[in-house]
Amino acid sequence: MKKLLFNISNHPSQEWEEKQREGWDQIIDIPFPSISPNMSMGEVWDLGVNIRASIHDLVRKEEFGYLLWYPIYVMVEGEFSLTFAITELLRQSGWFVILAFPTSERIVEPDGRRQFKFTGWRFVSLRNAEIANSGFIELKNGQGFEVYARCHYAYIGRINGEIKVIFEDDPDFPENPNQNEYDEEGNLISAWYPYYDGVPELFIINDTIIDEITHRTLVTITPIQNGWRIYDHKNNEATYFSNYVQAQKFAYERALLAFFKTNLEVK
Repeated sequence: MKKLLFNISNHPSQEWEEKQREGWDQIIDIPFPSISPNMSMGEVWDLGVNIRASIHDLVRKEEFGYLLWYPIYVMVEGEFSLTFAITELLRQSGWFVILAFPTSERIVEPDGRRQFKFTGWRFVSLRNAEIANSGFIELKNGQGFEVYARCHYAYIGRINGEIKVIFEDDPDFPENPNQNEYDEEGNLISAWYPYYDGVPELFIINDTIIDEITHRTLVTITPIQNGWRIYDHKNNEATYFSNYVQAQKFAYERALLAFFKTNLEVK
């Protein structure tokens, strides 16, 4: 995987220090537009939309691919309102965007001139912003469960600082205020918790679990002779079950954990 940096600024990368250019397979310069003080925020926003479209087209043209799965790095330096618009539009895009901030120290030359020397990069994942939109469930045992994402009747979140996956049929899960559906053996097959629709949700289409943010397949459930095959696309692992409910729960848990790791952890 190539490491790609979009430099949205008026500081062309060919003028950077060698140390600042190190580590990138390619740096694509996008000049930061001039912003008139008479421009409306709507006009500024339209400029941001055009820049986001340029990034999309350039990624496809360069065949970096995996725009929705692997990270692209973006450095934005310029007028504040357009910087905000670009950052917010990238956050809304669903792409794996990591903001790159160059850090520097001020150097005073013997003749009194002051210069800035590049010292390194600071990275911030825009996907972390998705977690700001979390839900909260008070479990029957009195513990608080901060929900980060859901998959059907399974939820991933944090309890006492630890990441866990909890199902609605867990004894400590509060009663569902809506009508649940069960099969003939009493297994939960359909449930809906409307209070947490704001958190990211993993879609399930024909037993294929898809990440809402990246739009990539995480896990598939496939019927086989005498059982079910669960394939974890993130880790390229297959697991087999004879019981569908057990297979389904395992699939939901693996998908939620893959979602959490992919969307929150920046290597």
